[in-house]
Amino acid sequence: GQLMLAVALALLLAQTVSALLIYRAQTEMREAALIHTAAFRLLRAARIDTARLPEVARLPGMRRSFLVEQTPQSPLKSGEQRDARAETELQLILADQDVQAAEVIVLRRRVASDPVALQRLAERSRVTGGRHAQMPEKLLLAAFRLPGSNWFVARVFVPFGERVFVMSLIAQTLLIYAVLVGAIAFIMRRITRPLKTLTGQIERFAETRDAG
Repeated sequence: GQLMLAVALALLLAQTVSALLIYRAQTEMREAALIHTAAFRLLRAARIDTARLPEVARLPGMRRSFLVEQTPQSPLKSGEQRDARAETELQLILADQDVQAAEVIVLRRRVASDPVALQRLAERSRVTGGRHAQMPEKLLLAAFRLPGSNWFVARVFVPFGERVFVMSLIAQTLLIYAVLVGAIAFIMRRITRPLKTLTGQIERFAETRDAG
C-alpha cells in the first residue's frame, strides 16, 4: 500500500511538471507569434513615407485588420504595465530589418478600454453582419517611434483558446495519470499475489512443522 502510494505521488509530480512545461512552451509560442505579427505590420508602415502617412494608414494590399495607427503621442496610458521582454524582442526584430527605433512600447490592454480596437471591431461586425459576436477580451499593442517622427502603433487581438487549452491539458494530464496508476496497480497486484500465496504456504508449513 505504501509503495503504491509513493509511486502514485511520484507519477502525479511528474505529470504536473510535464503539464507546466507544455503550458509554458505553448504560451511562449503564442507570445512570439503575436510579437512577430505586430512587428510585420509596423515594418510595413515604416516602409512608407511618413510625411504622407495619414493618422490611420491602410497599407497597400493589407486587410482592415492590419491597420496601423500613426500618432504624435505615446500610446502608453497611465498605470499600464509595459512588457520589457517583448520590447527587447521587438527592438531586435526592427534592428534586424535596419529600422533603428528611438523607443518601443509593448503592452497588453483590454479591448474594452481601447477606442481604436472597439471601432475596428464595430467595422468588422458591420462587414460580417454580426457573425463575430464574441468580442476578443485582450489585445497586444506594439509601437515604435523613429527619431524625430511620430509613433507607429499596431494592435493584435489575442485569440481565444487559452482557457480551452488549459482545460484540455488538465484533462489530458489526469487521464494519463489515471491510466498509468491503473496499469501499475494491476501489474503490482499480479506480482504481489503469488508472493502472498507463497508467504501463506511458508507460514502454514512452519506451523505444521512446529506442531510436529
